[in-house]
Order: sequence, then structure tokens, then C-alpha cells
Amino acid sequence: MKIPALILAGITTFAAGAHATPEVEPAMAAAYTQSIQSLASSADPRDWILAVALSSGPASRTAETAATYARATAAAPGDVLVQWLAAMREDEVAIAALTRLEPDNAVSWLPALRSAFQHHDEAAIDAALAGFAASTRVDDHHGQLLHAWQAAFQRQPDTGLCESARPCDRTEHDFTLAMAMTTASVFPAYAPIVHFCKATPADSLRHAQCEAGARRMFEDSGTLVSSAVGFVLLRGLDALTPADEELRRQRDWLQDVTMPLHRDFGPDAPGFAEFVADWSTQDSEIEVMRRQALRAGLSLTPPDGWISPGQRAREAEQARGAP
Repeated sequence: MKIPALILAGITTFAAGAHATPEVEPAMAAAYTQSIQSLASSADPRDWILAVALSSGPASRTAETAATYARATAAAPGDVLVQWLAAMREDEVAIAALTRLEPDNAVSWLPALRSAFQHHDEAAIDAALAGFAASTRVDDHHGQLLHAWQAAFQRQPDTGLCESARPCDRTEHDFTLAMAMTTASVFPAYAPIVHFCKATPADSLRHAQCEAGARRMFEDSGTLVSSAVGFVLLRGLDALTPADEELRRQRDWLQDVTMPLHRDFGPDAPGFAEFVADWSTQDSEIEVMRRQALRAGLSLTPPDGWISPGQRAREAEQARGAP
């Protein structure tokens, strides 16, 4: 059985930090196979989906994978995370369930919008766009999925990696693998709504609805990805305000000052244990970054005159007349 690249990367990171011997990889592979079998035979529908992701990769489209997702969504109609993950695979039943379970969540309307675009269903577009605009929060379930992966890995037997020449922390090891799998599978397709909203007439209801949902995404998202998409939407709608530009500048600064802390982030890196601990209680990537910056004695706000690399690139595009 082939180990997905993201899992292998996590194994490699910890193996390097723990001075693993040549015997570690076979032990990891055996434990990995056992984890898949354990998750697949679990009574929890979430585990069935995680087993599929481990065994075939998040992008798999096999009939067996589709059947597992269908079984999970039917068995857990009220589990938002199960329905979210199935909706990411364009499962129409899950898409409908998601908007019913959390109609106040802006990103839960995005799979419905994508489906409506694909089917050229104007009434469905209007309904989904209205839901997107009326939403009062933004949750792309990054933290929830990360915690599900952490719990799944923690239930599995020790891989043996933490028994090598230099001990490692099992919690940190499981977190690294969990973060790899979460990042690979949590985010919806954002391109359809970006293209759609940019094409709406400036004086139309749809344009106003796009702006309302986009602003909610930009201001309230807990992840940099969803926040950045909200900003891109607002820019495409020509709806950016000076306050928006300043908030984006502050987010860029936070990312810029915490990025060096992530370089060579592994079991022995300063601050890694605290980073893992933050994620055990937080769902917001941006809040975790704020905590990192504060622990490192860094300012949360940029100095006067600071311009992010991203802003410089945007200004260069505008100077060239790029759209």
C-alpha cells in the first residue's frame, strides 16, 4: 500500500528529528496500514471517511470511495463535518444537508453555488447566493477536521517512531500528520464564485449579495485561505475600502512575521510544543498565529509605512494594467 505524499512528508520530518533507523519506515508502514483498517471498521462515520483519505488520498474518485462517502452521509445526517467533507466531493445530498445544518455559515453555501453554476439553475443560484449574503459567520471547518484527524491518530497504536534513538513527543507527531491531511482536504473550490461575482453588474442584487458574503469571509474567517478569498472577491467587485486594505495589511504582516517561525518546524524547534498546544484548543489559524507572534515578542500590527510583498505585487500588477 502506497503512503500518500503528505503523510510520508510528516513521517520524514519526525524521522529526521528523532534520528530514526532504517527499520522505522517498515514499522511506520505497518502501523499506517493498521490505522486504515481500524478507522474503516470503526462505528463512527467520520472514521470511514478518514480511512478513505488515508488509503487512497483525498482526491480519489473510485466507486468504492464514493460508496463509503454515501454510507457515511446517510449514517450521520446531522454531522456537519461528515456532510462538509462529502460536499467537497460534490455529493448533492451532502450539499443540501450542509445548507440545512448551518445556513448561517457563508462557506457552507459555496458547494451549493458551485452545483447551481454547473447545472445552470438560475433559481438555485439566487437561493444559494441569498444564503451566502445573509450568513453571519465563516467556518471552513479547518480546525474541526484537524481535531478529528488528531483524535484518529491518537487512537492508533504507537508507530514506533517515538521509540527511536532520540524520543519524540507522540502528540506532536500525531499533530504533524493531522495537519498534513487537513490541509489537503478541507477547502472548497473557490474559483467558481470568484469568477461569477466578478462578472455581476455593479448595480445588480447579485453584486450586492456577493459583496455582503465576501466581506463576511474576509473579516470573519479563521483561516488565511478563506480570508484571502474574501479579499479577492471584494477586489473583483471593486468594493475594497481603506479599512479593508488596512486589515489585509495587518493579516499580511502577521503572516510575514510568523512565517520564519515555521521554517524547519519540527519536534525540536523552539515554540513547536506551544504551537501544538494552541491548536488543541483553537479552531482559528489566525488566532494561533497571533499567539505565536505574541510569544515571540513580535508586534501584531505593522510599523508605519510597511508594505507587504503581496501588496507590492498587486501594485505592480495595477501599474502594468493587469485586471
